[in-house]
Amino acid sequence: MPVKYKWSEHYAACRLQLDLSSLIRMSGLLGLCSGVGLIPLIIYLSAEAVTQNPSSIVIIFLIAPLFGALNGAAMGIVAYPLYKWLSQRAKGQTYTGIFVGLIAEDGAQQ
Repeated sequence: MPVKYKWSEHYAACRLQLDLSSLIRMSGLLGLCSGVGLIPLIIYLSAEAVTQNPSSIVIIFLIAPLFGALNGAAMGIVAYPLYKWLSQRAKGQTYTGIFVGLIAEDGAQQ
């Protein structure tokens, strides 16, 4: 059964430590974005192959983001023990900005 949340007041800073699944999703998303960003460089570096076989551009557009996401997720898995150890020593990471606290309707703060 999903937890229902209600909005709380705004905060200027927060401390957090990601769990394994959140770190994998975040690093996978960053890897996907870097794969998309590297597409022009990959096409430039493989220009000779692209001119001989123009359909390879489609493969590059599909494979680069996929490999980027998989590599990012793998790096998240490999780096998690070090990330967890460093975060526990520093008592989480501090982020500043505008945050809204979520409080479960049963009263427990999440």
